Amino acid sequence: MRIASFSLKLMLPAFSLIITGGCAHQAMDYSIAAWQNQPVAAVVRSWGNPSEDLRVNGKHLLIWNTSGGKPVLPGEKSTLQRPGVISCVRLLEADRNGNIVAGTWDGNDCPGWFSGWYW
Repeated sequence: MRIASFSLKLMLPAFSLIITGGCAHQAMDYSIAAWQNQPVAAVVRSWGNPSEDLRVNGKHLLIWNTSGGKPVLPGEKSTLQRPGVISCVRLLEADRNGNIVAGTWDGNDCPGWFSGWYW
């Protein structure tokens, strides 16, 4: 009985980390998807100016980077590639009418519901 109790005490924190990580990913997926068909101006009002605003192969891409928990401002160098640095990248694609048509995110420090990223 003592071994089972000890194992449960070790497994519970690990299990809760797995569950919370999954919820954070779902929240970010939902946050990105929620901007579908919304105007770029609305995203900028909510998220602030993007770190990068690119036109590549006829696509309009807006990228928001955070590094070390702080926004990477336009023209600043990002430390996203350095190991151990917490970071998040959000990318949205806009159509010719200025509406969001696609998006994705990546990183180890992407906030979810209470970040202001969800409209």
